[in-house]
Amino acid sequence: MLKFKEETIQHTFTWDKDGEEECSFTLKQPSPRDLTRLMDSNTSYDWDAPPGMPKKKRDQMLKRYEKINHEGFMDDKIDFLIAAWGMVDDDENPLPCTRENKIALDIKRPDITSWLFEQLDNQAEGESDRGDKETGN
Repeated sequence: MLKFKEETIQHTFTWDKDGEEECSFTLKQPSPRDLTRLMDSNTSYDWDAPPGMPKKKRDQMLKRYEKINHEGFMDDKIDFLIAAWGMVDDDENPLPCTRENKIALDIKRPDITSWLFEQLDNQAEGESDRGDKETGN
């Protein structure tokens, strides 16, 4: 029987386990709807036509073009995905898991955020494989 779930799916991953940079991250599993919403909020549309035509012809040739703000999308994505972390500052005080700090992490340590994205993708693939086995596909 199919059951409707309202809770947000979260996963915790540990960067550099037992190493000097050990840190745990709790990530939210995005749905396709979440990713579409993030992309839509960072997409604008313009109309344009080839230059050098008379105005009437140019107006007939107008086409709609998407402009995606990739930086804004990545900022929104990292803010959405990271729900919590165990990071500390230079004085060993807990570093708040704010939007600004998440974006700073992505800018200064893209190796960590890339690793987090890979872990989340691997987790989603594992869940998909388990679903296929349960349904016999």
